[in-house]
Amino acid sequence: FRTSPLAPERGVPADSAAVDALLIHTNYPAAPHDMIADGDVLSLAEEYARLLREPTRLIAAGRAAVALLERRFADRKAAAEALNTDLRVLHKLAEITSTWGRRSGAEKITTWKSTRRVTKAEREWIVDVMRALTRRLAQQAAGVRPAETMSRLP
Repeated sequence: FRTSPLAPERGVPADSAAVDALLIHTNYPAAPHDMIADGDVLSLAEEYARLLREPTRLIAAGRAAVALLERRFADRKAAAEALNTDLRVLHKLAEITSTWGRRSGAEKITTWKSTRRVTKAEREWIVDVMRALTRRLAQQAAGVRPAETMSRLP
């Protein structure tokens, strides 16, 4: 708020505040025609958004993504085929999120020596994969097959 120097002339007491209004005209772009946000897409997008807000959810978000894709497409191989994704990407995501990390977070830890922290590069890779999988799932829901197989991800 700011006081208006013209306030007394407009019949507004000088000690009151006049409010300047700002009108913003927004023109939203058309919705993408190559993506649809169904329930699974929204769930995966929410996991990705939560991961960005809470980096400690890395393992849980990756595990949820693999489980969602396996449930939607019956298994990991079918998910990779439907999303035109290299199967090794899904295998690596599942491996990192189920066997690596802290002892309390990894579900397939057999011994204390099999634990290790996820590296910074692995963390960044998981975030990149989560974003790409969310987009691919939205494209698949719209009947669009992505051109790349994600095999170029480091």
